[in-house]
Amino acid sequence: MRGGLQLTRNVLFAAVKLLALPATAIILHDQLGIGIGLSWVAGMAVSAVPVAIWLWLHGSSVLPRPDWGVLRGLGTTAMA
Repeated sequence: MRGGLQLTRNVLFAAVKLLALPATAIILHDQLGIGIGLSWVAGMAVSAVPVAIWLWLHGSSVLPRPDWGVLRGLGTTAMA
């Protein structure tokens, strides 16, 4: 299930977000909290790139296609 990969992405996201937050807060202090949002977006972007590269190098699909047959079978379960 790639738990280690998810943990690595979460740690990288948190580190980038916390490092970007002071810089964005100082630069954009008058913009109604936009620094917080910008640091969150930067953390997501920076943390997603290494994961996508790792998946690509190991032959996994970065954007896997859904199994529509399985999803259709779950329709009655979802309606219950």
